[in-house]
Amino acid sequence: MQPFSFIHAADLHIDSPFRGVTEAESAPAGLAEALYSSTFGAFDHLIETTLEREPDFLLIAGDVYDGQDRSLRAQLRLRDGLAQLDESGVSSFIVHGNHDPLDSHVSALDWPERAHFFGRKLETLSATGRDGATLAAVSGISYRSREESRNLAREFSRQGTELHQIGLLHCNVEGSAGHENYAPCTLADLRAADLDYWALGHVHTRNILSEAPWVVYPGNTQGRSIREQGPRGCYLVQVDEAGRATLEFVALDAVRWAELDVAVDDVETIDALERHLREAIDGLADEAEDRAVVCRVRLIGRGALHGELRREQAIEQLQERLRERLAGRDPFVWVQRLSAATQPVVDLEERRSGRICWPRY
Repeated sequence: MQPFSFIHAADLHIDSPFRGVTEAESAPAGLAEALYSSTFGAFDHLIETTLEREPDFLLIAGDVYDGQDRSLRAQLRLRDGLAQLDESGVSSFIVHGNHDPLDSHVSALDWPERAHFFGRKLETLSATGRDGATLAAVSGISYRSREESRNLAREFSRQGTELHQIGLLHCNVEGSAGHENYAPCTLADLRAADLDYWALGHVHTRNILSEAPWVVYPGNTQGRSIREQGPRGCYLVQVDEAGRATLEFVALDAVRWAELDVAVDDVETIDALERHLREAIDGLADEAEDRAVVCRVRLIGRGALHGELRREQAIEQLQERLRERLAGRDPFVWVQRLSAATQPVVDLEERRSGRICWPRY
């Protein structure tokens, strides 16, 4: 077998709206635009990564767009990105999921020759390298409509024995919680197809369900709320002469979502707490590797400041102070919410002795 590589991405949700984040008057300038453009930015990073890492082909496992209207700007952005890959000799294989099923609106556009969109019936295509050599067989099927109830995994089966076999599918394996149960299937269904790699989409948290065969959710390319925290991106998959695959996660997100707990233990003054918060947020920004950050910060632990933090408007005023101090950062860091779950200091010796111990505020 000739070694090859491919990128597996899913759930791009290009042109996704963001609501309920930018309503505060003190939100940094450009926050709304940065969030709005983040799905476009993540897609641009996907194309840039594909060009830089030079895989043989790209797989996109559904929900390319965010809605059935498929905005023209989203379709044009996808077309232009795939055209860049086409010019570099890289093929792309795409299926559609519940957010962009085949009965969605489609604009009349000229798509690149190497861009392959799977239809309502299962199809198997040959994936070739830049030199024209056939490297793998890619089988895929798209959703006919949004509420796809069929077990599409059962339609897949191995085609021949020589080529590496890849299944491209948007589905919910084993009824993953928090996601609509569209195209439901089980691991047993996927294994029965006797494929080598399942390139899945629909579940937004990356997860490797199996390594024999590979059953992989790369997660979405851009977090869209505080529920989708941490790095978001794709997998670069390298397949060697023996057909063994190795996976490398590559972050693509343009804006990083995060939650942060900051302990108030041993913090005696508001000034010290403010410094502590800044240090923790700076660390969060460093981890984001030059990306914008939207975060929620929670104060925890037992400390002398517990009583001070319980004062009326104290948390709100500290939050506003923190936002002011972070203003002007590029890329920005926006504290969406500061909250407190602290407790008073407790004298453990007095508690053990059985004497009454009043909390020290």
